[in-house]
Parts: sequence; C-alpha cells; structure tokens
Amino acid sequence: MFKFSQFALAALSSTQVLGAADTILAQCQAITTSAGSVFNIVPLMSDYESAVTGELTQTLHWNYCGYATSPAGSTETSNAYAYIADTDPTKDDLFDVATNKISNAKNIRDDDSKSIGLTFDQSSATTCFAADGSLSSYSMKTNLMCDSNITGDAQIESVVKDGCTYVVTMKTNEGCADVPIDIDAYMGWLSENEWAVGIIYIIVGPLIGLQGMAWFPYATAGVIAIATIAIACYIGLATG
Repeated sequence: MFKFSQFALAALSSTQVLGAADTILAQCQAITTSAGSVFNIVPLMSDYESAVTGELTQTLHWNYCGYATSPAGSTETSNAYAYIADTDPTKDDLFDVATNKISNAKNIRDDDSKSIGLTFDQSSATTCFAADGSLSSYSMKTNLMCDSNITGDAQIESVVKDGCTYVVTMKTNEGCADVPIDIDAYMGWLSENEWAVGIIYIIVGPLIGLQGMAWFPYATAGVIAIATIAIACYIGLATG
C-alpha cells in the first residue's frame, strides 16, 4: 500500500500537480521511510552552517528544502543543497557535496529497536578520492534525532567527515514522525511472538475457508478504500 501511494504521488508530481518552483520544497514533505513512517521537515527550511570537526579549514553550508545560499561576496549561484567552503589555499575554495534530492530515508533506532529519528542521504557528482584511492563522489548524510522540545531551527550536534561523506547530526522535533507507522517494529514483534501468528491463522483460516468467496467483494473494497485514503494523505502532506 505504501509503495503504491508513493508511486501515485510521484506520478502526480510528474504531471505538474506540483509547480516547478515547488519541486525542491516538495522533497521535504511526506518523507517516507522503508518502515512506512512519514516525516515532514519543511520547518527546517533554513540555511545552516557549521565547521567540520577534524577539518580545520572547512565549513559546511546546507539547506534541505532549497538550495544553500551562496557565501557572501560570491558571484556564483548555488545549485546545491550543501557545499563546503574551504579556506585552504591549496584546495578548491568551494565544492558541492549534495546536489541530488533526499533518498534512502530510514528510521534511526535505539538498542530496543524503537524509532528515535530520521536518517537520509543526498549525493553529488563532485569527484572525491576515497581513503583506499578509489574514485568516489562527495555526499551528505543527515541524522535528525527526535526531540519534541526543539522547534523551529534544528540544534546542530555535530558535523564530521567520514571518507567522502559529510555526516550531519541534529536534534529537532521534525525528527519525530508525523505519521508514526513502523512496519519493521510490527513485523519484529510478530517474529518474536510467533504464538500471535498461530492465533491469527487459527481464527482467520476457517473464516477464509468458509466465507472467502462471499467476503471477497468486501475485502477488495476495503483494500481500495485504505489505498485511496493513503494516497489522499500523501497528497495532502505534499501540498501542505
């Protein structure tokens, strides 16, 4: 159902339901993780900057819901969500590290597998040489830790460089899911409590065997109704 809803939203976006000017902003709306949790990080639509720990000459500039603002005095227009400003005269003074949209969204979990935040990636085409000498590209990974007490701009916890990836960790209430569905947690509970699966089979099995054909139209209507509601919710979140 969730994949179907995502495909429907993508199709609507491609047919210009969202205007071109809203395309960048749309990536911050209805971010859906692999576990089905939905996040809206539009309130984080601000320019952030922070020194990179361990990189004395580097400062990371980024914005999730729009292109990062170019540094003062620059004549270039930024077309990147994140870039590095480097004061080392032997290196490029500016280079992009995130030019592609948010992808690979997942729930951050604690030791008890409880969801405590959102993590996602943004890549670029900027060349980077990895520690082993292989050719790679710069990217940015963001960890948004759930803290319901922090509203508005997020609180930056750290910015570190891990190979060719700049890892940003922040605390914000936007790291708490707007729609806290967690399929992974549900399936994990069922795998740890197999007796519950057995009870479901015992109850549902005979009903399907005896009333399957009679209930088929109602079951089909129910699935269609749930899918329609899900699509409406995703579109609502995407359009604000």
